[in-house]
Parts: sequence; C-alpha cells; structure tokens
Amino acid sequence: MSRPRAALFALFVLCSNSPDAFAQDDRAAREERRALRVEDVGEGAANEALQAQAREAHLKEMAFARQLLASADLPQETRADLTLRLAELTLEESRYWLDVEMATFEEAQTTCERSPGCEPSELKPDHAESRRWQRQSVRLCEELLKSAPNYARADEVLYLLGITHMALGEVEGTLKHLTALVKTHPSSPRAPDAYVLLGEHYFDAGNPHKAALAYSKVLAWPDHPLYPFAVYKLAWCDYNVGEHRKAIDGMKRVVNLSGGGETTALRDEALVDLVRFFADAGELDEAIVYYKSLGEEDRISDLLGRLAQMYVEQGKLEEAVLTYRRLIAEDPNAPGAPETQNEIIQAYRKIGKKEDTLAEIDKLRRTYGKTSAWARANATNQDAIHSAMRFIEKNLRSVALDYHAEAKKLGTGANARKTYDLAYSAYSTYVEEFPAGEHAYEMRYAFGELLYTLKKFDEAYVQYMEVVKIDAKGQHSMFCAESAIFAAKEMVKVEEKEGKVQKADAKNKTAILTMTDWEQKQLVALDQYAKLYPQSDKTIGVIYQAGYLFYNKNMFKEASERFRTVIAMNPKSKDAMTAANLILDSLNLIEDWSTLKEVAKAFYDQPNLGDTAFKKGSTRSTSAPPSSSSRRQPRRTATRPRPPTPSWPSTTSSPPPRSAISRSTTPPPTTTTSSSALRPCRPASC
Repeated sequence: MSRPRAALFALFVLCSNSPDAFAQDDRAAREERRALRVEDVGEGAANEALQAQAREAHLKEMAFARQLLASADLPQETRADLTLRLAELTLEESRYWLDVEMATFEEAQTTCERSPGCEPSELKPDHAESRRWQRQSVRLCEELLKSAPNYARADEVLYLLGITHMALGEVEGTLKHLTALVKTHPSSPRAPDAYVLLGEHYFDAGNPHKAALAYSKVLAWPDHPLYPFAVYKLAWCDYNVGEHRKAIDGMKRVVNLSGGGETTALRDEALVDLVRFFADAGELDEAIVYYKSLGEEDRISDLLGRLAQMYVEQGKLEEAVLTYRRLIAEDPNAPGAPETQNEIIQAYRKIGKKEDTLAEIDKLRRTYGKTSAWARANATNQDAIHSAMRFIEKNLRSVALDYHAEAKKLGTGANARKTYDLAYSAYSTYVEEFPAGEHAYEMRYAFGELLYTLKKFDEAYVQYMEVVKIDAKGQHSMFCAESAIFAAKEMVKVEEKEGKVQKADAKNKTAILTMTDWEQKQLVALDQYAKLYPQSDKTIGVIYQAGYLFYNKNMFKEASERFRTVIAMNPKSKDAMTAANLILDSLNLIEDWSTLKEVAKAFYDQPNLGDTAFKKGSTRSTSAPPSSSSRRQPRRTATRPRPPTPSWPSTTSSPPPRSAISRSTTPPPTTTTSSSALRPCRPASC
C-alpha cells in the first residue's frame, strides 16, 4: 500500500468523531472484543520529525500547485492532475490540524481535571480548522469533476471525495461517491478500497448481509493488501448471523493467509476471535486439536474460559463448572487458577447448592492459600497471591453473612437449622483464616450473634470478647461486652447442672469457695464492662453482679469493694441498698461485731442510702449482739439470697429481707425470665 493511500485510509478514523456518521462499536459495552476496523490494520504513524518534514514538503508543494493552477494556459489533463494532487495535499493538511486540535483538547481536559468546579466531560474538541481544510478538498474535487467529466483518473477523485465526506461525518456524501466509484469504475485499483469502506459502514450499522456483499467483492482482488482483511470481516459477518461453521472456516482461512507484515497482526486477531467462534459453536474438541496443531496451546485456556462464561450467560451452570474444572486442569499452577476456582464457587451459589459452595470455598482455601503448593509455585507473583487471598476472604465473608441472613428469615425448622450450621462453618473458617483482618471486627460480631442464637454460649463468649479487644469503642463493642456477660452466665448454668458450682451452706458458711472456669470468665466480662464503659447506665448493675459473685464464694473483702463502689455511684438506687445489706450480712457471717456496728452506723448516717426499713435495720445493727444463750446464731440456709436482676431491665424485687442481721431464710422474689431472653437485642441481630 503506497504512503499516500495509507494516509487516506488512516483518515477513516476521523469519522468516529461524528455521532451521526458511521456507527462505532462501543468497546466498553461489548463483551470483551470487537471486530477489527480497517484503520486498525493500516501502516503505523511516522515519527514526529518525519511528519514535520513531510508537512513542510506538502506546504511547498501546495503553494507550487496553486501557482501553476493560476496560469491560464495549462492543458486540461495537467490542470486536472494538479487539482487532484492539491486536493490530496489539502486532506493531508486537515490531518495535521486534527492532531493539533486533539492535542489542544487533551491539554484542556488535563487543566480542567486540576481545576475545582470544572467538568471535563463538558469540554468538546474544536475541529473548525481541520474541517476547513477538508471542505477545501471537497470543493477542489467537485470542481475537477465538473470541469473534466471524462477525466481518466475520475475513480481516484470519487474515492477522495468519499473518504473526505467520511472525515466530515457526512454519511450521504460518503456512500454516494464510493458507490459511484464501484459502479462506474468496477475495475479501478480503488474499487477494493471503496468496497471495504462500504462494508465497514454496513457492518457498523448492524447490517451484516449488506456488509458481507461489499466485503465479498474484494475477493476478486486476491493480491490486494486488504484481501485478508475482507476475509476476516466476512467471517465476522457469518458469526453475526449465527453461521458459526462458516465463521470458523473463514477465520482459519485468515490464519492461513498470513504472509508477514500487517497480516501477522491480523492472524493474531483471528486466532483470538476463533476462541469466541469455537466456544459459541460448542466445538471444544476441534478447537483444542486446531490450536495444538499450530503450536498455540496458550489459546486453549482462553477458549475454555470463554466457553465457560458463555455457559454462565446461558444459565448452563453445571456445564460451566465442568469447563472451569477442565481449565484448571490445563495448568493447575496458573496465576489465574484461583480466579477460575472463584468462578466455580459463584456458579454453585447461583445454583443454590450451599454445601457444594462451602466445599469449593474450602478447596480454594486449601489449594490456593498462602502455604499451598500453588502459592510456592507463584512465589514471585505477589499480586496473584494477594488476589487469591482476596477471593478466599470475600467468599467466606459473603457466604457466612448471606447464609446467616437466610437462616434468620427461615426462622425455625430443619432448613433454618441446616442453614445456620452452614453459616457457622463459614464463620468458623473465616475467623481462623483472618483473625485480625480488615473485616474481623464485623465478622466476629456477626459470628457471636449466630453462636448465641445456636446456644453455643461458650463460643459466643470468645467472639464477643474478641470484638471488644479489637476496638473497645467500636459500634458493637458495648453490646458485645454485655453479651459476653450473658453468655458466661449461661455457661455457669451448665456447670451448675453438672454439679461443678460450689455453694455455701451450713457446713461452709464462711469458707472461701473456688470459682469454676465460667464463673471466672463471667467475672472477667463483668470487670471489663465496668472498666471500659463507666458512663453506661448499666455499669452500676454490672459492678453489683461482680460483687455478688464474690459474695456467693465467701470472698467478702472483694465483694465489699465492689458493693461500696455501687453505693458510691448512686446511693439512692435499689442496687446500692442491696449492696449495703450484703456488706452488713457479710460482717454478720464472719461475726465481726465491732466492724458491723461501725459500718451499720455509717450506712445509717449516709444521706439517701436506703429506705425507712433499711435505716431501722441499720439502727438495730449498732446494738451489741445478744449472748449465745439468748440469741440464735446467724446461719446459712440451703438457698442463698439471689441478687436482683441488674439494671437491664430494672427489677421490681426488694433487697433480701434481713432478720436481726442474719441471712434470710427466704430468697427475694426473682424474675423468671432467662438471661438469654433479657439480653439486649439489636435490629441487626434479632
């Protein structure tokens, strides 16, 4: 292809600037590829220095041509040749100005992007100068045809008119002159070029039949440089009308036509496009044999990926899974293998096979995790390893949360329980793999809620405590700190049923008793809440509970410390009055009469502490104890006083009644609501 003609072909891309010219493929809107256009297979642009030299020569040549045309005694044929050359040079000059205009536009966009309030999308390139030169070229050609209707090179004039109208975005003028060229000069060297451009118009306009008719005309010139391109576009026309067999054969022909140069690039495109054609035709085995025969085994992976994606789009998810597995088998250590495994997971999720989904996620974790053989094989490709970990993390997280949400919607029954169990499995694996990751806080909170629902209180306790550990000031932390207390209390109930909890009775009314594991954990949770959230309206009840836990274990010193904190926080509260009663009861139990008298007086004198009955009882406590012969010694009953329910929700129970400072033989009224029911409930978890 000569340099002038290559330049004219390159100008074809100008039409893309006009929305009402030839319809352009929107690359972003299509799947992943589009058919090549004719400008894609032209010669590369010269470097800037050569372009500058060429323009300087063209300007001199244009000036000389105009000077000659000004002479009146030129022969008609010479004048026509000069006019045609001037029209070609004028179109070349429009190309220079188009480059200038686009460079100016890009610079304006860059400036706009850096300027507050400026919207780059509102900017438009100014093509006034390039179009002025294009219209000059049109006028020269039209004058030439009018003054020399029998001009021997009229076909070239018509071709130049056609592509100049194309550059201007004028479809009607383009079709008029290119059609006139192929009709009046069917044997012209420009005819195959015109047919290709006509084919491009109809192809982009969505008319593959007319496009194929135009492209097929080029086949009469087997030695023309655009012959392989015409075969290529004919294959695309066949594909677009569903003739997959013809399309495949056509693309194979393009590959065979490769003879180096521009056709080498076209061959590569044909091999890539054949992936789609083979996949859509379902000719997987033929494709594998074909690519292997050419030594193009790398294309097989592309083919399998394309075929699997096509199955997904068609809803054939089981077939997609099988194809993805075959793709992985082609190269198990390929950097993209985790992504392929992820596609299998997504297919099973769409099918609704929850167990298979979890199994495939586990395979993703085991096969492509940080310590896997795949990771060792890709040790130098950290991007691939990080990508694999992102797939693992995202799948575990989304499945756990989705199954959890689905289980809550199901409510009760076998399906709900099964879905809860699957969510449990996903959560468990997640916190094992990503114990302190970006989403660990939210995931541990959600996992704790699921565990509480499943009555796995021991595991729920662990997750709640971890949430608080990660961020004590986080959105869910206070709630989790409180929930950990309730989870521990539920586990203490289990220990009570197992006979592990030591209780005070007449035999060990003051002997220090050992706390069980869960009583100790309950105490840790209580103290944690009180320390982290001192301003909470529930803290006073939390501290009271910790004191009562010590009191029940005859650890009166530790109990007294917490009870006195309760009294100091709010002497008017029922918790404070009960705490004061229990302090006095502790002193009574250890028979420390002098301290009892002193403390009772202090409580009596303390403003706002206790009601009238409490004050009256405190007064009696200040008197000397009766002799053993005249007074019954204080004793423990089998049933110890129970603390009123803490401040969430408030209890209406009275403090334990006392009789002459002795431990009451009758426990106070208690609520029958379980701690699990009393646990605060959030909209996200209820």
